[in-house]
Amino acid sequence: TNHQYLLGFDVGSSSVKASLVDADSGRVAASAFFPESEAPILAAKPGWAEQDPESWWRYASQALRKVMADAGASGEDIKAIGISYQMHGLVCVDRDLKPLRPAIIWCDSRAVPYGERAFRDLGAEKCLGHLLEIDNKGDYDRYFRTETFGKKIKFKEPDFGDRNNPDNSTSAKEQMQYMTDYVNEVEKLLNARNFDPENGYRSMMEVGTFIGNYIVHELMKNVDGGMRLSTYFAKDSDTKLFMPFVWDFDLTLGNYNGDPSARNSFYLSDANTPQGWLIRLRGGSFETVNGVSDPYGAKTSYYQCLFEDPLFVEDLKEYWNRVYPRLQKIPDFIDKMVEYNSLAYDHNVSAGKNPRANNRGSGIRRYSSWSAAVTDLKDWYSQRLTWLNTNINSLVAQHYNESTRKYENL
Repeated sequence: TNHQYLLGFDVGSSSVKASLVDADSGRVAASAFFPESEAPILAAKPGWAEQDPESWWRYASQALRKVMADAGASGEDIKAIGISYQMHGLVCVDRDLKPLRPAIIWCDSRAVPYGERAFRDLGAEKCLGHLLEIDNKGDYDRYFRTETFGKKIKFKEPDFGDRNNPDNSTSAKEQMQYMTDYVNEVEKLLNARNFDPENGYRSMMEVGTFIGNYIVHELMKNVDGGMRLSTYFAKDSDTKLFMPFVWDFDLTLGNYNGDPSARNSFYLSDANTPQGWLIRLRGGSFETVNGVSDPYGAKTSYYQCLFEDPLFVEDLKEYWNRVYPRLQKIPDFIDKMVEYNSLAYDHNVSAGKNPRANNRGSGIRRYSSWSAAVTDLKDWYSQRLTWLNTNINSLVAQHYNESTRKYENL
């Protein structure tokens, strides 16, 4: 054929799926899964879960033959192969890589007693990873309020119950206290401007993840990205505090102008244009904490302290210049996604719908068509990227004045 394909396998516990994707257009050319009914799971004893690894190969072969035949493809047409697997599992093999026994798969629970004993003997700090969320919304999650920046931080994983049905076991209390103390210490070091690489905030934070998170939110001018809500922290037993992923991305790329009469209109007016800083200037939560209000979301927080550290600024520049060539390709990716989604768009139109893209709030941009919205998105992004490239590379360490909401020379 004249096509080049990407071949993907998903080796799941219920079936093995295969898909061929056109390497140029991103369209799915063919998909198949085997077995057509759910694959058997062997349970010789309660809590056990095993599968025959040879069956995965048989199912993968069947799925591969099906997608290749459906797409009319040959082996020479395959440009790359990707494989995902059903989380963690144990496959014991001999020196010739032949399976010695059925595989112990992800839902097997026979090791639970060993894990519980290790937890008791070694303690929470060495055994578990933790996921936390900064979020100023009210719900039933258990949380703590940080001592320095006044952040409301919720416990997401492990599950310690909620405020109506809390887990008050000794291990739960120890873990929550451990993470509370850890985050409080990070904030104290930041607020003290302890920039010593050995004993300062860097000794407790995976700084590269904070830089990556900053770049994503600042580039997109994410209204919810300024350490006020939907901001996740994590810490595994062998890591410092890090930012595992970005979240809450509907109010980005100038897509929210807000209500001019709202108390946070200062914040949101900054979020509208492709020029200017947002995340660098906004660390607050619009909350009143300990009797101190924050109507502009301008209270000093993590990034405002970090931008006073000359080493952090230099690390940010290095990180930015490393990813900048890839960020320049985003408009081309948008075009590819438009083509990829065109079938869904055409379906909506043929069904009598008129898909449009409107921004949130009472802003000025209303789009008459999907193509107009895409054009505006690309224009906004390109202007934003150009502005940031110039201004990040000219940054120097400065002091943030939350009263004026501006940076000043040190």
